[in-house]
Amino acid sequence: MKSLHRPVPAAARRAFRLSAIATAVLFAHCAAAADVSWTGAGGSSFWDVATNWDTGARPDAGQSVTIGAVPLVTFRTASGFTGATVDSIDSDAANFAMTGGTLTLSGPSSFAALTQSGGILSSTASISIGGGVWSNGSQRGAGITTVTSGSTFTLGTSGAATLYADGGRILRNEGTVNASSGNGNFTLDLNSAPGATALTGAATIENAGTFNFSPIINRTATISASNGGTSDNGLDAQFSNTGTFNKGGAGTVTFYVLFANSGTVDVTLDAVNPTFGSLAFMRNSIWSAGSSLEGTGNALFGGGVANTNVFQAGSSVTAGRVTAFQGTVTIESGAVFTPSLLEIAQGNVVVMPGSTFAPVQLEMNNSGSLDLRSNDITLPNGSLISSGLIKGSGTVTFEEAVLRGARFKGAGTALFAAGHTTQLGAGQGGSLDADGGRILRNEGTVVLDSGLTNWVADFNSTRDGAEAGSARLENAGLLDMKTYLNRTITFGASNNGGADNGSAARFDNTGTL
Repeated sequence: MKSLHRPVPAAARRAFRLSAIATAVLFAHCAAAADVSWTGAGGSSFWDVATNWDTGARPDAGQSVTIGAVPLVTFRTASGFTGATVDSIDSDAANFAMTGGTLTLSGPSSFAALTQSGGILSSTASISIGGGVWSNGSQRGAGITTVTSGSTFTLGTSGAATLYADGGRILRNEGTVNASSGNGNFTLDLNSAPGATALTGAATIENAGTFNFSPIINRTATISASNGGTSDNGLDAQFSNTGTFNKGGAGTVTFYVLFANSGTVDVTLDAVNPTFGSLAFMRNSIWSAGSSLEGTGNALFGGGVANTNVFQAGSSVTAGRVTAFQGTVTIESGAVFTPSLLEIAQGNVVVMPGSTFAPVQLEMNNSGSLDLRSNDITLPNGSLISSGLIKGSGTVTFEEAVLRGARFKGAGTALFAAGHTTQLGAGQGGSLDADGGRILRNEGTVVLDSGLTNWVADFNSTRDGAEAGSARLENAGLLDMKTYLNRTITFGASNNGGADNGSAARFDNTGTL
């Protein structure tokens, strides 16, 4: 009888041995990558102390870290230790305190409470936070850090604070964030992470909960984005608000990044120092349907001539004071714009047809402009035009206004209403410039008082760029002119050459001089 046993070929034996070795290596790797749990057996709160872990070694790459409900775990820079990379952290510690070093998380992680006063928290995954404080240091990487619903998180501290975010990080609030500069200034830079290699892409703040900013008098809070160069210039940084943003205190909060609002922004005057503090938008802002700007405080729009701020259909403005300092504020059809005071300084306000534009009070000064696009608008009682340009093709009606250095352009009409008094000069001299076929019509009372200086009207002015056609004044009411010894009141029209020589300028009187 033949034996059933056959010798195993040498090649097969070699393959089996290699397979066994590979399997052993795999099991060894899995064992090394097993979960690591905090015990605190090392007698301290420090992450870098190996005996504080159940493996007797610090957590390493690929390992998932579990921390139970202990009082404190501290991640720091220590002798021979500058940071760690792990797969994830699930921490129920009452305080996970990060004071230095670099902590890199490869997978989703969660912290019952996180206190970051230094160091770099880096992750391309999600991090959820149940509360805590971020007073210094940076967060970076293309993941998302979320303050969970029902949680309270603090940005800043009792003194000056500078925070950094970079690399496309999203900082999302679904709970309550209280930001404070304390006795110092507060800065959050959304395109920088000092001490680490720069990452392309700026960070974003998403507020879906409640975000409170209350800097004290003479202190500032700034949200900005550093310019890291052509491909990393910080222009993609933004603050997106779908929840409620509250600005209080007597200090100033300034956004140097895009502000996109579809929620509520409330600006409240400080009870002790009501004349101090504002909420300033120094880059572009977008106010979409359902958004609101309200409260008793001051919202300022600035940032240079390229800055655009758009209030879209369905948005509303009822704030105490809105200042168009620089750039352009556009009020689109369907938007409601009724602040207690609108101040136009060096900025431009564009009012589109179909919008509701009814500020309770208007002040214009410096080189700003009010552009009325085919709208017929009645300006509020007490409007003060110290300097500035009003243009457009609609009719703008003045009631109880003071015009010291007004300029008009475009084929519309400036109507001084019956039953009301408009003051020109108001005893301080000044001028009135008009062009482009503008009609200035008085149906009420206009008091022109030059004071101790001269007063000049130019009905073909090129001060804001020449337009074809001269202006004319139609007096159907009372024009009361007052001047003093050696002082003059002059009505004229500049000769700009060709067909725009000013010959069509007129003064038509059917009323009383």
